[in-house]
Amino acid sequence: MPSNLTPITSGLFGKELVKFLKEDKSRNAAVYKAVAEKLEDTNKTWAKVVQIFDGLAEYISDTKSNYGQFESEYVKNSSTGDTWADDNIGKILTMFSYPNGSRQIGKAAEQHSADTTTDYAADIYTHLKEGKLVIIDQSSGEPELNKSSAERIMWHIFRKNQEQFRMGSKKIPEILVYIEEAHNLLPSGADQDYSNVWVRTAKEGSKYRLGLIYATQEVSSVQKNILKNTANWFISHLNNSDETKELCKYYDFIDFEPSIRRAQDKGFLRVKTLSNMFVIPVQVNKFELNIVNK
Repeated sequence: MPSNLTPITSGLFGKELVKFLKEDKSRNAAVYKAVAEKLEDTNKTWAKVVQIFDGLAEYISDTKSNYGQFESEYVKNSSTGDTWADDNIGKILTMFSYPNGSRQIGKAAEQHSADTTTDYAADIYTHLKEGKLVIIDQSSGEPELNKSSAERIMWHIFRKNQEQFRMGSKKIPEILVYIEEAHNLLPSGADQDYSNVWVRTAKEGSKYRLGLIYATQEVSSVQKNILKNTANWFISHLNNSDETKELCKYYDFIDFEPSIRRAQDKGFLRVKTLSNMFVIPVQVNKFELNIVNK
C-alpha cells in the first residue's frame, strides 16, 4: 500500500455504534471508549484503523459488553432485518484478533493496484458489450488466482446478460468467450458441481446470447455436462486411448477413433457441427495473409 494513501472511513461506521461504544459499562469500557474516539477522529491513519478493527472484534465477542443491545436495536430499525456484523465484516474483524492476522492480507498486495478505481470484470464486460475484442493474458501468475479471476469475470458476464434476459431486453449483447488450455479453468470430469459458472454457461448460455469455445488436449478432464452441451466439435490428433474413449461417447466419433490416434497430419480434423448430422474428415489449410510492406 503506497504510503501517500490515507484510509477513507467516512460513512463506514454509524453514529449509533459510536454511541453504544461510549456508553459501555463492562470491564473493557475504556478500550471501547478509545475505539469510539478513534472512529470520530477525522485524521485516521492505517495504524489507527487496525486498532479500531481490533477493538471492534473484541467488542463483538465480549459477552459482557453492550454489543448485544446495539445489535438488537440495529436489527429492529433495519429495513432488511440483517445484523450489523454480517458474515463478511465478521471475517474481516476476526482477522485482527490474531497477532499476524492483518499481515496475512499483505501477501495479496501484488495482485492489487491503487492506480485504478474500477472493477476489471465490469470494464471487460463494457468492452465486450461494445463489440470489442478483449484478450486476457493468463500465461503467468498463480494458477489458483488465474482460475479465480477467470470465474469472477465469467460470472459478471453471465449475470449481466441474464439480467438483460429477465428484463425482456431485445438487445442482449452477443458475447463469445474463447478459452485456451481449457482444462486449466473448466471443472474436472469428476466434478459434480452443476452450479459452476462454466457449466451454467454451457447449459444456459444460448438463451442469454453467450457462446463458449474451449480448446484442450484432455477431453476426459472436462466436466461431463459441458461435453454433453457442446454442439460443434473440431478434433485433431489425440495420442491417448483414455481421451479417445471419452470422445467415443459422443456422436459417431467411435468410427474415427483409430485414425484420431494414428494420423498426425497437420490441419487434419474430424468435424461435427450443429448444422451437420455426421462427423466429417476435413483438411484445414493454414490461414495466411500476404501483406506487402510499402
